This record gives sequence, structure tokens and C-alpha cells, in this order.
Amino acid sequence: MRKITSQSGFTLIEIVAYFAITSMFLFAISVFSLQVIDTFRLSENINEIQYSDTFLVDKFIEKIHGASSVDTGNSILDNDTGKLALNGAPNVLLYLENENIYMKEGAENPVKLNANATDVTKLRFHRIIATKTPDQIVIDGELTAMSATSNLAHTYPFHLSVSLRK
Repeated sequence: MRKITSQSGFTLIEIVAYFAITSMFLFAISVFSLQVIDTFRLSENINEIQYSDTFLVDKFIEKIHGASSVDTGNSILDNDTGKLALNGAPNVLLYLENENIYMKEGAENPVKLNANATDVTKLRFHRIIATKTPDQIVIDGELTAMSATSNLAHTYPFHLSVSLRK
């Protein structure tokens, strides 16, 4: 009679299958984690753009409403790197330089209006003149936020129409 002995352990095929299944599971977890991180970074970009957009719109409205007229000699209208000079007390200059929006009031130093993580790639001012109504300024711009840790960028165009108050 033959003696039957049982062998305990795993075969090579079973070990390879185990590592293959474990590797696929770990790969799926890492891909999911990277997608979550990218979504978080994109959300940060969108929040940065919304903050800059709200602040810029408020400043534009405040300064245009407070102006008595548009200084057409010092303004650059209908150009993607526009400049808007407003007459008033004090005179105000809004302009785009090096992907940043600056505001200069009277003799004071210019102040940067957009957030550090947000670039302004376009700023166009258009003046609409109509009889019996104050001048209207139409502002078209484009904000871009780039994530500091990845190459994720989000671009947001904005459009604003504001009338001078006389």
C-alpha cells in the first residue's frame, strides 16, 4: 500500500495570481486617490477665480460709478490689454500689466487687484455712448488660475457692463 502524504503550501501559480489581484487592487486605489487630489486642486482653482472675480467686479463697479467721465485720451479701449482712465475725485486708472490688473488712484502707487494665484490673460474695455444716458463701460476679461502643485489650470471668462453715474 501506498502512503498518501498531504503537502501544505501554495503553488507558484496561486502565488502569482495572488500578487496579480493585489497589484490590480492597489493600482485602482492609487488611480482613484490621484483623481480625488486633482479634483480638490481644481476646486481650489475655481475658488480662487471666484474670489478674484467677485473682488474685481466690486472694484470696477465702485470706481466706474464714482467717475464723472472717461478720459479717452489716456484710455486704451477695444484692446485685449486695455486701460481705462476715469475722471473724478480722484482720477482712477485701471489697466492690465504682466497678467495682473492694477488700479492707480490719483498720485498713489498702483495696487494689484487680482489674487497671486490668478492671472488675467485678457482685459478689454469698451465704451458705449448714447444720448440722454450716461456712458456705459463694457468690460470683458479672462481669469486663469494655475495650481501651485500640479499643472491643472482653469480659465474663467467674465463680462460686466457698468454705467457712469452723472
